Amino acid sequence: MESACVATCIGHRWVVNQLSTDPDDTRLLVSASADGWIRTWKWNTGAPVREFWAGDSSAERNAIRGVVWTKELMVTGAVNGLLRAWDRQTNQVRFDLRVRQGTVHHVTTRGDLLAVVVWPESGKNLVELVMNLTLGNLATDELEED
Repeated sequence: MESACVATCIGHRWVVNQLSTDPDDTRLLVSASADGWIRTWKWNTGAPVREFWAGDSSAERNAIRGVVWTKELMVTGAVNGLLRAWDRQTNQVRFDLRVRQGTVHHVTTRGDLLAVVVWPESGKNLVELVMNLTLGNLATDELEED
């Protein structure tokens, strides 16, 4: 069985680092890119639906490495170490979770827990868990990998 390209999504200027399905509408594809933009597309046509700048205007490096979802928030992780929580309805910043001296490589959630893989300047992988994400609580447990 041969596969065929169904649609092409055109709009990012740099590499796309992550794709996910919009949890509110599974007909929509969400892309996070090294250009600092989050874009939403129609799966079946590739047509753009919405876009917003998720980068940090005060930083030189704005690549968005990941985007994850809770009931109320979308969280982005950037190569400049910024973790930012966005209101899912308005795409407005609710709060910055933390700014780290290092590069965010991956983010994932389970309920209100956020796991983040960071490559700090020291050169070791660091996994952090942030509790009570929807409340903006910054209490963390840290676990260094060998």
